[in-house]
Amino acid sequence: MRNNRDRADQPTLEAIAEAALTVVDDEGPEALSFRRVAQLLGVSHATVFRRCGDFDGLVNACADRLAARMPLMGRDQDWVTATEARFRAFYEALIEHPGLVALRSGRAWWGPICSAASWSHSWRTASPPE
Repeated sequence: MRNNRDRADQPTLEAIAEAALTVVDDEGPEALSFRRVAQLLGVSHATVFRRCGDFDGLVNACADRLAARMPLMGRDQDWVTATEARFRAFYEALIEHPGLVALRSGRAWWGPICSAASWSHSWRTASPPE
């Protein structure tokens, strides 16, 4: 009989991405696998697979997790200042996680947040205080 664990017991995609980044940072990009991430989270590798779909999905989740950390920009900031701040934050994230750069090699930086960053002019723009 299948074990029907409550969905609340299952790790979020964000938790999976954080665990994957930990593996990449601590053990190197070659160590990243569904089984290793699952081991860190205390779940089966099938749980991680179901959330990510495939290895690219796991790597995309990591990239999206970093993209979610990009700073919010006020609408009153000029384009040059906002772009410089975003690129600086992105550069610092890549320096912090060099193994992810190796995994992304040859892959587009896709995922919901990365896609929004690429296509939306107002990406991560905070509303000015009222």
